Amino acid sequence: ESASVVHAHLAIPMGFLATLLPGRTPLVVTCHGSDCTLPCTDPIFRPFVRHTLTRADRVVAVSDFVGRVAVQLGAPPEKVETIPMGIDTSKFKPSRDAAPLREKFGIPEGRAVIGTLGRLVPEKRVEDIIRVVPHVFRKADAVFLIGGDGPRRAYLEELAGRRENIRFLGEVRDAALFHRLCDVFVMASVREGLSMALQEAMATGCVPVAVNGFGYPELVDEGVNGYLFERGDDQGMAYKILKAIDSRELGEKA
Repeated sequence: ESASVVHAHLAIPMGFLATLLPGRTPLVVTCHGSDCTLPCTDPIFRPFVRHTLTRADRVVAVSDFVGRVAVQLGAPPEKVETIPMGIDTSKFKPSRDAAPLREKFGIPEGRAVIGTLGRLVPEKRVEDIIRVVPHVFRKADAVFLIGGDGPRRAYLEELAGRRENIRFLGEVRDAALFHRLCDVFVMASVREGLSMALQEAMATGCVPVAVNGFGYPELVDEGVNGYLFERGDDQGMAYKILKAIDSRELGEKA
């Protein structure tokens, strides 16, 4: 009752619920990504998000991409502001020596480490990377580490087969440690507003390889600090991963 402002994270469900509160307390809604991108493809959610965005006094988007989607869904452009999420650079920073980590995980010196980290759910599209990395292995000495857990894990493990150079690490409690082990970090997710995992990987010195779309181009400058591939282009993804392996010095610019 005494609140001066209500700040709801995610247009649905929290933003929508906030619009139902009694009175007329100013409402700020922060859109993170899937809360806006999902309604673009699912008509069930669209009216709820439109209701929220048209009634909010201010809409904060975590990336310019999310801001554009919010406007498409009904947010008045003059009420939308982009405020990117930050990361803790005292925790996520380049490692001077990854040798002890490599030894712990049994990864020989010189072998490239490709990684991805996140919930193992359909929208993360980890299966796309699993399908592509065997083509990378034919041309580069590399291992693919998959950090995270979720309902998709059993399916992904079956898809990967018994390849020794594709490893499932399960839940990762120390993301900074995981990123310090990786040379290349790949994101194929199709609903990212501004990927925290990718930002953390880049801050740690990994070369990013991500989908050319969503919020990724706001982080990755093609050929300068990483690489982008077109969604659905397996050959293109493999090529960009190989380029990243061959230009690991770009991690210093990430």
